[in-house]
Parts: sequence; C-alpha cells; structure tokens
Amino acid sequence: SCLLSEPSPNMRVSSRCLVLYSVALLLFIDHCAVVANETSCSDMGFSETLLCSSCIDFEQHLDDGSESKQLVSECKRCCSPDMDVSGAAEYESATLVMCECRMHGFPHISEFLNKKAKKYPKFSHRFVGGGLGPTLHLASKNGATEILNIEHWKTENLEDFL
Repeated sequence: SCLLSEPSPNMRVSSRCLVLYSVALLLFIDHCAVVANETSCSDMGFSETLLCSSCIDFEQHLDDGSESKQLVSECKRCCSPDMDVSGAAEYESATLVMCECRMHGFPHISEFLNKKAKKYPKFSHRFVGGGLGPTLHLASKNGATEILNIEHWKTENLEDFL
C-alpha cells in the first residue's frame, strides 16, 4: 500500500507508489496547462457576433507571419458561420429593427434605407429606443419570428438575403 499510518524512519517509497504519484502530478500539470491556454474569445477581443467572412476579409489584409496566422486561426475558432442566403424566400416579411441613435455607426444601413429599401416590398424598418443594434426580424407564414443580428452584414449581404 502507498499510504502508511505512521511513517517509519527507514521508510522507502515503493516504485509502484512513486509511479502513481508521478502520473497524478503529470495529469494535474497537464490539466493546468490546458486551462491556462483556453482563453475565451471575448478575452481575445472577438465579439460573439463575429462572422467567419470577417476573418477571411481580415486575413487578406495581414502579412504571412506566424503571429498573423495565429490571429486568423483564433478568429476562425471564435466566429459563427455566415447566414445562408438561400433561406430568405421562406419568410413572409423582414423588418429591420434598431435604435435610431445608432444609425451614425451604420452608414451603409442608412444608405440602404434611403435608396434601396423601396425595391423590396416585404421589407420594412422600425426604430426603437435602448441603443439596440441592427437586427432583422423575419416573420414566416405560420407566425413564427426569427431574429438575426446583422450588425456585421454589408449592404450586399442584406440585399442578397432579401
């Protein structure tokens, strides 16, 4: 047995006990290293609304250095797949909902509303308070509503979706 009730002056640790203690120590050290390396995406500065297309765009503007490759790799680990625009046809209507106070941060949305929105008969927009960023509320024929965060969408993405 590895555990003794009273240590003796001539106590020798058996090789079996030494191996067990060593394995336990190595497992503990390995666990600590993994926990230390698992930095959350938000700790690295990536938002929860990060789209994978943004990582691809970002990659095009970086050099080929190892730090750049690591940053792009972390970006791709933290991103969400882009919306498949083929699903747009199943919705009865689409409503852009956002706080008007945030329009200055989204000039492409302002331009879309002023110049292009009239082309889409099933599209409407509504301004709300509270600093809400742009979301697209999709109503289906059966009354269900799906809400998409479009904060990082480009005008082309919105047009393709509608």
